[in-house]
Amino acid sequence: MSFKTFAQQDDKLFYLSKSEKYRKMKNAGGFLTVTGGILFVVGIVTLSNVSETTTYNNGTTTQTNVDGNVGAGVAEFLLGTAGLGAGIPLWIVGAHNEKKYNRKLESISLKINSTPQLKGLTLCYRF
Repeated sequence: MSFKTFAQQDDKLFYLSKSEKYRKMKNAGGFLTVTGGILFVVGIVTLSNVSETTTYNNGTTTQTNVDGNVGAGVAEFLLGTAGLGAGIPLWIVGAHNEKKYNRKLESISLKINSTPQLKGLTLCYRF
């Protein structure tokens, strides 16, 4: 004979919603980390390919030519750094908490029912 209380159903829905929340957090963190890593590398490559040429004419006038796109390199570098800085913690926290709530869904628990209708012990296996 098996009894199922409403509290156990609420716990399961709670753990499912938390697990889903942290799964989304993990996926967003992974996306930000990969995208940020790519932008970081592209920004460094873009900045390393920038060259500056300065010409001096009889000591009175100077002319400076910049080959490459400094603005794009700086923007890519900064966006990549921000993506990595935000993505890595989100990925780690999301993965850790998703595992935690998935384990709670699959665990065996013993509950003491204190409601007047259901006094006693309940053994619950979640899968």
